Amino acid sequence: MGGDKARAAFGLLADGGRFLTIGSASQQDFWPDDDTLAARGQTATKALLLLLEHPETRPAYEAKALAAAADGTLVPAVQTFPLEQAAEAHAAMESRRTTGKVVLVP
Repeated sequence: MGGDKARAAFGLLADGGRFLTIGSASQQDFWPDDDTLAARGQTATKALLLLLEHPETRPAYEAKALAAAADGTLVPAVQTFPLEQAAEAHAAMESRRTTGKVVLVP
């Protein structure tokens, strides 16, 4: 997300919080200004940019993510639909009634 939605999400961030972006599906950039971040003790990171600029860090991040998934700390949000309900799955995504990834199961 980006644009107005990212701006609204940033407005909900607590003092001392971290704002993290991974891409911008809406193609509408939003980035908090340095003065606002400093005044509230917040930090901001563009995760995708970080990995692209420093590819040597990728293996360490992958290892942490896989370890967190293995120990149950990181639990992906996956919603499944039978293949026969593909139209319903698309309707649910379009109306934003889903969270995380949507998987059609044959």
